[in-house]
Amino acid sequence: MNLHRANPLGQLQLHLAPHLAEIISAIAEDVDCESLLFHHWYIDDGVVAGPVAAITRVLAIIQERGPPLGLNINIAKCELFSLRDLSSFPEEMRRSNVPHFEILEAPIGDLVFCAKFVAQKQSEASKLLKELEAVGSIDPQVALLLLRQCGSYCRLVHLATQTLLIADFLKATIDFE
Repeated sequence: MNLHRANPLGQLQLHLAPHLAEIISAIAEDVDCESLLFHHWYIDDGVVAGPVAAITRVLAIIQERGPPLGLNINIAKCELFSLRDLSSFPEEMRRSNVPHFEILEAPIGDLVFCAKFVAQKQSEASKLLKELEAVGSIDPQVALLLLRQCGSYCRLVHLATQTLLIADFLKATIDFE
């Protein structure tokens, strides 16, 4: 199977897959991680949920096993979401103790937060299209490339699949068009 031809991230996936599989297996087999609610991964991004002690252990496994495999965790890009004390984690990690946040461009929170999130994305998309129109009058090829990379249909579909606010999403979509 030629994964790299069908997927622009294929080469990265082929390189990372065996290394990440080793780390993910170590997490799954570790006794101290049994209390995790879940841990899911996409390429090299992971989402881990559970008690502080289990998440601390996951972090330790990644820090121990990653570097020999060429995988180094960027603590400054890690985010913690909790209503509990997070002082046991490195200071460099971003923290949030509010019940509203986003993961990979997906809003997590109550209806008001998610509706505002969708409205903000709609506003950003409208602004992008107006700016692309100005670029298009100078260089249509650059405008098309920017549209494909920064304002593509797949970003809109991703937001639709990640939010439960179908009515608000549809309204934002109609307003956008």
